[in-house]
Amino acid sequence: MRTIAVCVAVTTMPVSAVAAKAVSAPTSAPGEPAFVPKGPKAARHIALQNAASALISRAGQEAWTARPSCKPSLPRPSSKTTHDTPGQATLDAVAALRRPAEPRDALPDNAAGVAFGETYVDYTRSVTSAGGKRFYILVARSVPVSYRPSAACLDAERARLVTLLRGKPHVLRSTALGLFRKLRRAQEHARATPTAPQDSLWLFTKGPGRTGLGGGVGGIGITSFMAHGVFFASGGQHGSTLVGLVPDGVASVTLQYPRTVSRGRWYKPAVFPSAFTRTVRVQQNVLVVHVPRGGLEAFAARMVWRSADGKVLRVVTPPGLRIRQSTSH
Repeated sequence: MRTIAVCVAVTTMPVSAVAAKAVSAPTSAPGEPAFVPKGPKAARHIALQNAASALISRAGQEAWTARPSCKPSLPRPSSKTTHDTPGQATLDAVAALRRPAEPRDALPDNAAGVAFGETYVDYTRSVTSAGGKRFYILVARSVPVSYRPSAACLDAERARLVTLLRGKPHVLRSTALGLFRKLRRAQEHARATPTAPQDSLWLFTKGPGRTGLGGGVGGIGITSFMAHGVFFASGGQHGSTLVGLVPDGVASVTLQYPRTVSRGRWYKPAVFPSAFTRTVRVQQNVLVVHVPRGGLEAFAARMVWRSADGKVLRVVTPPGLRIRQSTSH
């Protein structure tokens, strides 16, 4: 079984790191339809893109070796804590954060907080879903991770890429240079990542025997949380469990799943036996629902948030979410 989390926060990454994501063909978890190219032309395109991406990634690594100042400096894990108070917008978003702390809210000794940033140690809260499953809500303060290479560093990566492409087929050279150009342009025009510390929400299951932190997801800023919530899923051969944290006022969530799910331009769509809809009650801002699909397909194509009187509060569709494996503590 694996846990998959949705993270809405987007950070600026090196061109070579973005390209590296395309090197490996997508893999499917047990119970999920496989990623299958739409035909011979699609298969050739995928192979060409993967080969180009691999060369871009290698060029970046070699450029960083030659120019260490260009290598991204990522934050090291540090479970720091603070006795400060989260921002008012954070407190207003989740009712449990506004009540006094209780003994059950304290994190176990072997779980000091989140891996990055500072955990507001006085504002960890234990909550229970309608089905009795228990979770920890954590709030952390951190500076968003960002990497903005200089023009000189990008030039060095491109120069290394040109060297690696010598003697390669023309179609591969053209594809790799074109892909690098697009990635560089996107990076140069990306909005600057805020440098001021920001509050973010984290949601974890309680570990075995309610000790430690189990699977979860986090790093979600308050603005994104209010618009999309926080969701993660653990999936196996016989389906998945989807877990979500939503803002105050949401009493129920209706999740809608289509029969056919797009795999993108070059892959055949995933086709399931039927479409289906699930409505689940929210308790203490959390919801848990079983989905008869693999973990990657557990995230609904459309969600409807409703208040206690049935009023529609928000209709949510995925905002181009990045799917990644969550961490466990």
